[in-house]
Amino acid sequence: MSTKPRRAFTIIEVMIAIGIFAMVITAMYAVWTSIMKGSRAAQNAAAAVQRSRIAVNAVEEAFRTVQLFNENLRHYAFEMKTSDDLMSVSMVSRLSPAMPGFAVQGGLTLCRVTFSITNGNELVMTHFPILADIENPTSEPYSVVLAKDVTLFAVEFWDRQKQEYATEWRYTNQLPPKVLITLATGKNTGSSKTPQDVVVREVVIPSAAIGGVQSGPPMGQPGGTPPGTPPGTPPGTPPGTPPRSGRNPLQSDSFQKF
Repeated sequence: MSTKPRRAFTIIEVMIAIGIFAMVITAMYAVWTSIMKGSRAAQNAAAAVQRSRIAVNAVEEAFRTVQLFNENLRHYAFEMKTSDDLMSVSMVSRLSPAMPGFAVQGGLTLCRVTFSITNGNELVMTHFPILADIENPTSEPYSVVLAKDVTLFAVEFWDRQKQEYATEWRYTNQLPPKVLITLATGKNTGSSKTPQDVVVREVVIPSAAIGGVQSGPPMGQPGGTPPGTPPGTPPGTPPGTPPRSGRNPLQSDSFQKF
């Protein structure tokens, strides 16, 4: 009984099959790599946008609850510093639960909040209770990086006299009626210096500065009373004089001597 010999693949055919298989695998890997890079870029962009929104919301919330008490400017001063390599704004505000680090202060919501640019391109928020001992603090102030790759952080103040926004606020005993907050983030690619994400918010400040407590005409004017004088004291009364409490009971007609 005769058998026919079976033909097998030649070495050239095997090499061609291996080459085609390698091309298919390479194409699949390139597509998978592109998908992963695109997904990572989209996640980074979404995270950067969300971080910018959170940062601007924190600045906006601080301005909405800002307070200024002229009688105690040591703790309530409204400060702003601008230079070529530094920009910071500091105020006393009431922290809301939406502010980062709200639970850290243990219920002391009235804090000094500072927003500043550090390390060249990071927006940092710092806050601590105004009742804390600044010179000998028992704990470090809470600090968190709100935004990275910051290309612009600007706060403009509405000037009532000029009816326009100003980059500086020199009225240390007043609060501006509204502010314009601008935050731009994003890495500069190549020769382009246009930021990737810009957030602009206009915030109307509902509060006003509280002046010093004063009774009667101002000091130095006729009829003025010194600060701390008890209510009901006639103007011009020397300091230290006890207040009049009305009619002396010893002079009452119904008082009987025994």
